[in-house]
Amino acid sequence: MGIERLGNKISNRGLYPIEVLVLSYAHQYLTYGNSFQSFWGYKYGIDNVQEILNSLLYRGFLRLGDLKAILERQTVPILKEVMTSYGIDVKGNKPDLIQRLISQLPEYELTRRFPQRTYIRTDIGEAEVEENWYIIEIHREPPPKISSAVSNEIEFQSYVGAGIQEYEFLAVLDSRTCPLCGSLDGKIFKLSERMVGVNFPPIHEGCRCTTIGYFGKEYAPTARSARNPKTGKSAIIPNMTYKEWAKKYLAAENSSAEKEIYPPPHTGIPCYPPPVPKPYYPPPTGRRY
Repeated sequence: MGIERLGNKISNRGLYPIEVLVLSYAHQYLTYGNSFQSFWGYKYGIDNVQEILNSLLYRGFLRLGDLKAILERQTVPILKEVMTSYGIDVKGNKPDLIQRLISQLPEYELTRRFPQRTYIRTDIGEAEVEENWYIIEIHREPPPKISSAVSNEIEFQSYVGAGIQEYEFLAVLDSRTCPLCGSLDGKIFKLSERMVGVNFPPIHEGCRCTTIGYFGKEYAPTARSARNPKTGKSAIIPNMTYKEWAKKYLAAENSSAEKEIYPPPHTGIPCYPPPVPKPYYPPPTGRRY
């Protein structure tokens, strides 16, 4: 999984995910002569990073740095070499050398010697990176380490992009689920009222909850996955909330209750299916359950 999962989702200011990622790296690059990291090619199939930088500059997400910014990118030996050629004193640390060059050489001469410029994010560029922080997190973390906060934020952004107005909170049906998450399971919330940590996961550190888009009762799934509290194995059961599941089965100690929720294979309901149920596609949007 990577930012390609976000597809061509456009941000509020009209940037694609890959453009947001380039924007986050822009301060590392110069206006030309860059040696771009290999991940742009092998991970995202991008071979035109410079063109994306130019586009971000043209659209106002970036601006060019001044002479001081490009001088700060130079090594001390290079600065001293230039200063020596003009007969300028080379004593002092790097900030002293830069200040002496700027004060003793005309701007056009410095520009001739150092024609490149750095990229600096503008206010809207900074806002774009801050608002789409999850894109950078997805890029930085390998798939197994993507946090609950990031994965749930991706899901939320997909709801926004698809025009879904409401979502259903889903807790895990097993004995490890906390009472707070269990009390939220099955509840319907408006996207406009989403509050992470209150009615949208993660609710707490280590939270395993997630959400699905809500399309109305007529499209509600008829089954969901639950974990046998004794054996730890998963099974598909009739759809119910965590409160209903806990009341009916979690405290059950007799074997009949175990058989009822985890029926034998001959009943036609799989006893030990894969942990994740088959995808459910409610019409007309085709959102995944």
